[in-house]
Amino acid sequence: MSFARIIDCAELLVLDKTDTVRAATRVAGVKKDLDEGSGRISIIPSKLPAKHEELIGKKIRRPKSRNPVVYLRDIEVID
Repeated sequence: MSFARIIDCAELLVLDKTDTVRAATRVAGVKKDLDEGSGRISIIPSKLPAKHEELIGKKIRRPKSRNPVVYLRDIEVID
């Protein structure tokens, strides 16, 4: 994940191995691991409801990338 790409994102969807949405939240910000210097970043969720909460439990189309993090502009429900 990159800071710049996450900052541009408005929402985070968490998918399971079958590409079913298990969680959805708005992205409030990002936090860098300064103490350990690992280079890892954390996504800070918003307390506001996600725009796509209705997708929880639905399967969506995901690109065939092997990267576990995917950035989507359009969300297509397939199930």
